[in-house]
Amino acid sequence: MNLSVWTSLEALWRFAYGGGHLEVMRRRREWFEPLAATYFALWWVPEGTIPTVADARARLELLDERGPTPEAFDFKHPFTPDGRALAPAELRDRARAAP
Repeated sequence: MNLSVWTSLEALWRFAYGGGHLEVMRRRREWFEPLAATYFALWWVPEGTIPTVADARARLELLDERGPTPEAFDFKHPFTPDGRALAPAELRDRARAAP
């Protein structure tokens, strides 16, 4: 399991879709077996909160059971911290515009 906390959704998007990380992820099928269950979930936490592995498992289950919601989502169906749905293109544009 990989669990990390980011300052913004835009910062995470820039990491995931920019530079060397994207190149590695394009080749992931060479190293990893396909997973049947949901394996990636995003959610907002209050500043200073350190999420646990149990929190992550609960969010994965929530995303798997209910689909994307403000409580658990992915890059294809992002949400703002206040729960507003965010178009993926808007996230991409915001991430590219940020310093």
